[in-house]
Amino acid sequence: MRNNFTSSIDLLRDLNDHIENAEPFSNIRLGDGCSLTILHYLYIEKLRELCRRNGLNLFKYTVKLKKVLKKKRYGRYSDEEFKKICRRVITHSNKSNYIDRLDSFYEYTNYGMDEKNVEMIIVNNWKEVWAQIGITNENYCSMFANLYSIIKDEYNIFDVAKGRDVFCISNEPVGVEKFSKFSGAKKVDSHILPKSHYDQPLHFKKVCKIIKSNASKYDLFIVGAGFLGKIYLGLIKQNGGRGFDGGRCFNIWADGGFRPRKIIADGIFEVDEKTKMMYRRIKK
Repeated sequence: MRNNFTSSIDLLRDLNDHIENAEPFSNIRLGDGCSLTILHYLYIEKLRELCRRNGLNLFKYTVKLKKVLKKKRYGRYSDEEFKKICRRVITHSNKSNYIDRLDSFYEYTNYGMDEKNVEMIIVNNWKEVWAQIGITNENYCSMFANLYSIIKDEYNIFDVAKGRDVFCISNEPVGVEKFSKFSGAKKVDSHILPKSHYDQPLHFKKVCKIIKSNASKYDLFIVGAGFLGKIYLGLIKQNGGRGFDGGRCFNIWADGGFRPRKIIADGIFEVDEKTKMMYRRIKK
């Protein structure tokens, strides 16, 4: 699994080097969720084939998936509009400095490997999925690079942000506020998105405009904005900035110790009770 695979600490060090040299940078994590979204909108027959081959009846799941993706998350876009969004995500993923290897899901555990759900089918067949989607980037990082970036006593995102100008894009104002307070950043500005994914497309053009005008004015952008956030990260790099895919870090900071996926937290990390902003590694 380690061929072309960069550890999360080395990714952060590389990000720091790009900041020091004023060079553009982005890492993009598609994970099982964004990969499933792209397959559903662009390659539904491939998704059905994968499910049939792995003994999963996709019919009931497809009904649920359409409801989640279309009505709750991205219902403000027509199918054709959202297909264009998916293609932009693919393009930016291929141009990013790092993209996640989906089998890094098993970096610490075999949990879920034999489960018959569509997410695990995508993880277990990630090379085939990447080939179908058109992901050619082979500079890999962990699916959980965001979580590994907030481990206390290891090189982390606070070390990168310290003394620098940072711009945050998130739907968690409390998380952004706590990051501003505890990160040691020189300045923290932000754009706060609506809580509901359904309403976030209303901000899409505005956020893109902010990035195009300001990408090179900040040392670092930290983005936690779901599927559309992958485009923001791509635009940050495209316009000369440095973007880090923070994902649910803002939720962690807002919740004061939000537990990530059980397989990551149990027996590996625990919440640092002093800051409630980071995790401590409790075993290698």
